[in-house]
Amino acid sequence: MTSDGTNAHTWDARNHLASINLGAVGFRYDPFGRRVGKTILGATTNYLYDGVNIVQELSGSTPTANLLSGGTDEVFARTDAAGTANFLADALGSTLALTDPTGSTLAQYTYEPFGNTTITGLSLNPSQYTGRENDGTGLYFYRARYYSPALQRFVSEDPVGFVGGINLYAYAGDSPTNYRDPDGLCIDPGGPGIRYCIDTFIPQDYVWLFKGDNRGPDPNGGTFRTGQYISVGPDSSINESHEPGTSVLGPFSRRAIMDRCGATPFSGRKDGIGGFRAYCWASDGLLFGLAPDAGYDLTLVETPNGVYLAGLGTSFPSLEVWQYGGPGGPGLIYYYDAKAAGTGPSNLLPFVSPAPLIPIGPK
Repeated sequence: MTSDGTNAHTWDARNHLASINLGAVGFRYDPFGRRVGKTILGATTNYLYDGVNIVQELSGSTPTANLLSGGTDEVFARTDAAGTANFLADALGSTLALTDPTGSTLAQYTYEPFGNTTITGLSLNPSQYTGRENDGTGLYFYRARYYSPALQRFVSEDPVGFVGGINLYAYAGDSPTNYRDPDGLCIDPGGPGIRYCIDTFIPQDYVWLFKGDNRGPDPNGGTFRTGQYISVGPDSSINESHEPGTSVLGPFSRRAIMDRCGATPFSGRKDGIGGFRAYCWASDGLLFGLAPDAGYDLTLVETPNGVYLAGLGTSFPSLEVWQYGGPGGPGLIYYYDAKAAGTGPSNLLPFVSPAPLIPIGPK
């Protein structure tokens, strides 16, 4: 997006937002895509990182604030010239209030569902809606992209393209009270512990019976997508939910049917090794029995040295697995693209449940 009707946006060669209004607001990034500096109203703030989290703000080379953090976007305390502020957050990670060491309230924050923010009190804290940075420009910085609460969407396309769904600008699956998207890429189920997002996608050129998600400009030429969201509790309990797309066949359209979807944890595992098996099948939703089911069955293993897929069977030509809440922050664990692998297009013939697991090793 080059303009929102009021502000002009300029982008760099890596599709990072470089400036707003011809340089009145400017941003700088490091080779990893982390934002290391911003200039607003002539004031420049630089950042130092620990992984994906900011740990220090600087004016030039002079520290102006230190931040104590836990998981991704989980800020515990901020210390600046005004003193130390402690953070109180909700289940989505949005900052509700700041308190001083005596427990007195310094500032309070209220939010509309899509993030329009109202602040009571005074604070220089930018970590607000879902723990992300409010620049005071009308945009929130969500790492890979910038988000506009007023427009209720991102202002640039999803970097992973149509793998994330046909709506390239949607935020949190248009369900911001249930999910968040701290990396601007794949939905985070939210909550404590380790979370996973499994996105699947069928491009139109793979199978003609899957006509896809009717949020696109042409319902008869779109795509078919599903999403599965998994949270793993400290006791290895599993919370699973899933989201279907819409299938269109000629003049007929219907919400796709997702059945046999779930996740089961490993039992009896020791020495810090755990994980789960996740599986899901989707039909065209039109009940004609013409389009085959598309599905996947994968085994994910968690070890002290990292997380990897131990096996995968899929008839979806595109599949992504993202992890949130882990020590490395948001990260893509695995991505399968049948076309890149030289196996597509495909008729998406169904496979018998459970799917045969194809070892792919650690990533």
